[in-house]
Amino acid sequence: MEKEVIIDLSNATIEEIQTAIDKLNAALTEKQNFVKRDAAEQIMKLAAMAGLDVSIEGLKVAKKHSVAAKYKNPSNDSTWTGRGRKPNWVVEYVNAGGILADIEIK
Repeated sequence: MEKEVIIDLSNATIEEIQTAIDKLNAALTEKQNFVKRDAAEQIMKLAAMAGLDVSIEGLKVAKKHSVAAKYKNPSNDSTWTGRGRKPNWVVEYVNAGGILADIEIK
């Protein structure tokens, strides 16, 4: 199911339209690369499950890098990067009235 995107550019300047085109082209390229990487990863997983050694030429899979912790649990050494699902200790801290800025690693 395709999502309809409506952008009214009738009052936009040429520069604004060009900026919108550039942003859309960048988003399209990023999405295409994501779909290719995802398909390649699925193929490699299936091949590995079947005991096959597969390499996919021309595919550059982004290397995952670690992200520095942004928050530290005040009661122990647990940390959280601020990305993804909040750990239970963060949820409990906030529910108890705590403010994330107070546990931010500076």
